[in-house]
This record gives sequence, structure tokens and C-alpha cells, in this order.
Amino acid sequence: MNSKDEETIEFMLDEGMLQMKDGDECRKIENPKSPIPSLRYLLLNITNRCNLVCKHCYLGKPGKLDIDIGIFEKAISQFAEMGGLKLMISGGEPLLHSQFWELMEILPSYELRVVVLSNGTMFDESTSKKISHYANEVQVSVDGIHSHDLFRGKGSFEKNHSRD
Repeated sequence: MNSKDEETIEFMLDEGMLQMKDGDECRKIENPKSPIPSLRYLLLNITNRCNLVCKHCYLGKPGKLDIDIGIFEKAISQFAEMGGLKLMISGGEPLLHSQFWELMEILPSYELRVVVLSNGTMFDESTSKKISHYANEVQVSVDGIHSHDLFRGKGSFEKNHSRD
């Protein structure tokens, strides 16, 4: 690692963007031989519900469609059987799925890295703690201090950053 890398990591630690963990806590993820072609990453848009109206959204206007729990579970099961490694859950805003937490309850049965892609506006301390039991990572969209509201709607940057 060069000094520029070390400086970047130190900055991210100081800003709370990274956290150091104690110990060698590693989760073993088996890597079974998969059929050809291989599917290692899966992005599931579980809803088209959203509380923002982003100019660059590829889903169009927000709606009220939610993936059925049975279809979700079947997709996850088949993905795991194929040797899948990383499941990315998105939407619309995935936390707006009418049965979001029921979907999350399915995930611990599978050895997958789970990433939730969110606009971040629905997270508070309680939601953050709860989702940490199911997801390895949450990615929150931020387009910039001044440009965020331009892309995602007036007041969305403040909604995303007003929580401690």
C-alpha cells in the first residue's frame, strides 16, 4: 500500500466512512462449481414504489408493484444453487416494499453477500440496526452536495443527511 492509499484510508476512518473491526471474524462463503454460464451477482428490483422522483430513474414513475414473496424466495434459492455470491436488492426504494422485512427474513437461510441499494431517506437508527441483521452492506445514493436535489428532488439531500 502506498502513502496515498494510507492517507485515503486514514481520512475515511476519521470521517466515519470506514470502521475497523477487532479480530479475524470472517464468514466462510462456499464457492461451489456453477453451471456454465456462471451467475455470480444478482440484482433484484423488488418494488417500483419510491418516495423520490429522480430525473435519471430507469423505472419511470413510481408505482405500487411488489415482488411476491414466493417468487423472491424461489429466485434466491435458484441463485444460491447456481453458486451465486452477491445479491443486490433494489427497487424503486426497496424499504417501501409492503413486505420488506418478511423478504429479509428469508435471507439468513442462504450463504450470500447481501447488499441493499437505497436512496437512504427511510433510514434512522432503528432501521439501520435492524437491517444489519440481514444485509452485509447498504449502498446509499448521493449525487453531490448541491446536485443531489437537482437529480432526486428538492429536499432529498437533507432527508438523506439529517439523521445522526
